Amino acid sequence: MQIFLVHAADTDAHARALAERLRWHDCQPTHIWCATAPAALHTADVIARVIECDAPIVTAPLDAALADAIDLLPTLRVVLVVGIEPELSALGVLLAPAYERALRPLAPASAVRIVDHAVRWRIAWDDDAPTPRG
Repeated sequence: MQIFLVHAADTDAHARALAERLRWHDCQPTHIWCATAPAALHTADVIARVIECDAPIVTAPLDAALADAIDLLPTLRVVLVVGIEPELSALGVLLAPAYERALRPLAPASAVRIVDHAVRWRIAWDDDAPTPRG
């Protein structure tokens, strides 16, 4: 299972730039979950449009219940979670045990990719390429 944790963008341009980078790195979510913060909802919508994903955007608290749902639902293959800090880092620790040691909190318009409970890389809206393991 792949999980992309995305910190909400401050601007449309940053959201679009991050979405282009996610598309380039094979982010094709089967599910999109989003915090209720307006910036998170807007960022999720922009990313879904740019990567041409028709998965519905479901709002949910970014907490242990969401981490449990991700782990327990075998139909989830690629999950995009959009939110804000510090909730994203707290969720990251639940999804990847080494998250706290591997990463500093995500800056706006940046993302981290977790595969099978391990941090693989992170990328920001203005990066040329992902940074391995954050």
